[in-house]
Amino acid sequence: MSLDVPFERKAELGDRLNNLRGVVMTCYAQVEFALTDMSIRCSYLECYRGIVPKFPRRMGEKIKAILRYARSEGPLNIHKEEIEVAINHITNFTELRDLMGHARAHIDISLTHHVVYFEMYRIVKDGHIEFIRDETNIDSLSKRTEALVNYTHAMIDLFAKMYEGLPPRYSTTGPIPEI
Repeated sequence: MSLDVPFERKAELGDRLNNLRGVVMTCYAQVEFALTDMSIRCSYLECYRGIVPKFPRRMGEKIKAILRYARSEGPLNIHKEEIEVAINHITNFTELRDLMGHARAHIDISLTHHVVYFEMYRIVKDGHIEFIRDETNIDSLSKRTEALVNYTHAMIDLFAKMYEGLPPRYSTTGPIPEI
């Protein structure tokens, strides 16, 4: 980082990065919660009993659960095509969410440009540890974040349609259905 760069410029880029991190995490959480909520509500319906054998914990399991419900006879079936087209797109944002949520970020700044570096470790399928280093800039992150925001709005609209005909939320102290 150049010592010539005014503090205000450094603070502005840092604030923008932190804001984008918050937006990404919030959007991803909105969709993930909606998938979980939809799965729980569906599990209480007799027509869906036994379709999803266990509570879906990971994002991929949540997507599969909603797809199984949509492909079965029941209230989600009328939205099946729309669900199938839209639901898997959340995985397009998983890497962005992982970087924003789990990676160390630092910004190299000069008077004319900047580079944002994200660094993190993750365990890959074979159990090995992988080091990831992603290099980008605030403008690119802003575009990727805007795409996630637009996707989130579309999914929330879709979920609003899907909620029609489903039971209300149940108390967290109530019985958990066997799914």
